[in-house]
Amino acid sequence: MKTENCRSILQRRQKEVSALIACYERQMSVLPEGRLKINRRDSRTYYYLVNEEETRILKAAEDSAIIKKLAQRAYAQSVLKAAREEQKILSRAVNGYPEVAAEEIYGNMSEDRRSLVTPFELPDEEYAQAWLKKSYRGKVIGEGVPLDVRVLDKLIEECFR
Repeated sequence: MKTENCRSILQRRQKEVSALIACYERQMSVLPEGRLKINRRDSRTYYYLVNEEETRILKAAEDSAIIKKLAQRAYAQSVLKAAREEQKILSRAVNGYPEVAAEEIYGNMSEDRRSLVTPFELPDEEYAQAWLKKSYRGKVIGEGVPLDVRVLDKLIEECFR
């Protein structure tokens, strides 16, 4: 149960990350090439389109659409880098995770074999059965032991609430 739960969580996250990568790869294909460089001088902001051929100044009023697309491209590249790293780690974790956790081995054994082995940790059902089988004996109060009146008052008060 525990292993399957961990494996399923990792696999679910792996699918989410794969979907995220696919989405951002599609987005990257429609965004313009190049990168956006932003400089701030005095109280003005200057935007530059930088690519292999040239560096040109973009005017905020006229080129606002391309400025936003270049900023989105930089964001998408960062997300893709992080998601690909996470995907590698998740892949190693899922592939390296054992099929059966150590705690589950006893539960997967046959009844005959289980009767011959002392488990490191009892399965929940067997632990509950063993606990229910034990008889409870309360502490016996001797004949000459005085009871504190405050304790008796508290007990009576609790009983009649």
